[in-house]
Amino acid sequence: TDGDFNLGVSHKEGLKDLIVKNRESGVFLTVVGTMSNYWADERMEEISNHGNGNYTMVDGINEARKALAREFTGTMVTIAKDVKIQVEFNPFVVESYRLIGYDNRMLNKEDFENDKVDAGDIGAGHTVTALYEVVRRKGAVDYSALEDVTDFGGNVAVVRVRYKEPDGQTSSLVEGFVADDTSEVDMDAAFAQCVAEFGLICRGEIEEQPGQLNTLIKRAQASAGADEDGYRAEFVSLVQTYRDRFSVAQK
Repeated sequence: TDGDFNLGVSHKEGLKDLIVKNRESGVFLTVVGTMSNYWADERMEEISNHGNGNYTMVDGINEARKALAREFTGTMVTIAKDVKIQVEFNPFVVESYRLIGYDNRMLNKEDFENDKVDAGDIGAGHTVTALYEVVRRKGAVDYSALEDVTDFGGNVAVVRVRYKEPDGQTSSLVEGFVADDTSEVDMDAAFAQCVAEFGLICRGEIEEQPGQLNTLIKRAQASAGADEDGYRAEFVSLVQTYRDRFSVAQK
């Protein structure tokens, strides 16, 4: 679809009611958007969220192969629904933090344990990456003062995940710690940092500095790894196009 729903139920609230009703009967909705002169991106993402499904945009043959061939099973087969992720940072290690991205996915803290609150869904073989900007607390860390808060055991954070089985109504809890270790960043994380940095530049959340995109491109190429499907090379090409056509700092 191009998102211009002009046949059958087309009103926003009517669509939502229809999708939610069928979701509760076990029918999930995944939306594949196709490029056209009219593009209702936010609307298509919203209705797929209501349908416990996924949303992807197909704007060319490579994206079509990715969405409808390589990742088709993961997109169409939901293995966990209403997935909620909560990260609690050790206040004696981290002074402040902010989540980068997921602006339209934020829940209230009290919603984490409320199984009536709808959340995201994960398909077979899919992974989720969340990036945080962290400011470390200066000075010595006194772990003996952790009596009245979470016992982090020297770790920097605890991650809690709640999820439901595809046909379940009650969530299960899984949790684990994130070690306070900055000695090494793997290639996947390093590449994700490049993507996030470019996104922040495009959104105007950070001011692009002279030469920044050239450095970003080199870092992305160095962390691309095997890149069998060429997705990371496509990202590098996108940054290069932006640099050559739109970058203010490069001119």
